[in-house]
Amino acid sequence: MYDVIVIGGGPAGVTAALRSSELGARVALIERSNLGGTCTNDGCVPTRVLAKAARLMRDAEQLDD
Repeated sequence: MYDVIVIGGGPAGVTAALRSSELGARVALIERSNLGGTCTNDGCVPTRVLAKAARLMRDAEQLDD
């Protein structure tokens, strides 16, 4: 038996589950795929990492100049 059931392991779902647990609730977190949601796994975060890597490559190539 759970006190709280959170559906979706994106940023809000994980935060809700963690906070509920901190407050003493027994929590079930249901996610059909990867924890973290679209932004963490497929969207914002990977895009930012790729953009940063591209900038570092560009800067490294310009060091010879």
